Amino acid sequence: MKDNFKIVNAGNFLDFLEFSLFSCLLPLITRDLISASNSSEKASLAYLLFFMGFIGRPLGALIFGYLGDTLGRRKAMVLSLKGMSCATLLLAFIPSFQYAYLIIAVARFLQGIFTGGEYANATVYVYENVPSIKRFRNVANLTAAGVFGASLGQIIGMLISSELIPYLNWRLIFILISMTSLYVAIMRTYHISEIIPPKSTMKYKYIKDFLYSRYVFLGIIFGGIMNGLFYLIYTFMATYGSILEGKFISNTYFNSLLSSLMMGGFLIFWSRLKILERYTSTQFIKFSLLMMVFLLYPIYTEILGGKINSYSTTLMVLFISFMMLFTLMTLKSIPENLPKQYRVLLSGLPETIGASSLGGSAPYVSSQLINHTNNQNAPALYFIGMMIFAFILVSLWPLKDTRKTV
Repeated sequence: MKDNFKIVNAGNFLDFLEFSLFSCLLPLITRDLISASNSSEKASLAYLLFFMGFIGRPLGALIFGYLGDTLGRRKAMVLSLKGMSCATLLLAFIPSFQYAYLIIAVARFLQGIFTGGEYANATVYVYENVPSIKRFRNVANLTAAGVFGASLGQIIGMLISSELIPYLNWRLIFILISMTSLYVAIMRTYHISEIIPPKSTMKYKYIKDFLYSRYVFLGIIFGGIMNGLFYLIYTFMATYGSILEGKFISNTYFNSLLSSLMMGGFLIFWSRLKILERYTSTQFIKFSLLMMVFLLYPIYTEILGGKINSYSTTLMVLFISFMMLFTLMTLKSIPENLPKQYRVLLSGLPETIGASSLGGSAPYVSSQLINHTNNQNAPALYFIGMMIFAFILVSLWPLKDTRKTV
């Protein structure tokens, strides 16, 4: 079973790497393939293309959630990873011509479809294959693998953007990673066991339960915050200055890399603490949201200004620690309250809807807020308002903890 988890984690690592690498290489892809009248317009168009990947994620969650709940988790994971490999390969061969951005949009949309089906199936597979006392830790490991995949994307983006390795370009990277992803998908086919859930059919009761479930609505909001904050730090704050100035800015890239590494580290750290057994998920989620509300604005203003010092680093460490605590509590509480026969679909679809509407749109919305308000701090205020709204919701609708142990 441990080997099963290693292969599942490896696939999640590569899926996050492939999906996130686009944002790490966005300044280079923008420079080589996108023409615009000014840098501000080019930045908006670049972030719109990035957002196209998130538009496809709910569709992927719907398709692969249904497949995972009917045909089995393994088959859905294999298909999603193979599809992701093909979509990434398409990005590598986009020619430089007037309408290149249309092909980029299609490739990103396809990436979104396949990554939308990957994480929910992988999470539920891990969740269902371990004793309840170990679920929290194993789901944390799976999520951390994905975050570390995004971190590798930052390292690759830094190496290529700074031209430290001659002859290595973004097209070659997409080809190499696509082939690696295909290999892991084949390994999944032959080396992980299958779980066939109880047969489910699309009935009125199922649709009603989906529409009226508070966990679905909270999943959308929480998924949006988790992804929105991640891509605000990982994508927007790392690339905005580089796209505007048309050159590699090492400070923002380095800070984004450091942040993503800390995210993976704190996911593992929090999952090992016994103190999480003493309080409910709702208490930890509310506490984390409050702390993030107080910390986000000073962090944003420091880092977007390119300031990396002991003060900004301390603030970032604190912010990310609470961000990952919020993430883990969400991952713990939502799936365990959903019926097994619809678990992949009901856990994956709300998260991807939130990730698309509030998360993947974060870089584009941030650039538009700055353009229309002439205030570079407007994105921070936007996310602070979103977190306050989430705090009010979870206060009105406390999450039900079916198990005290994690």
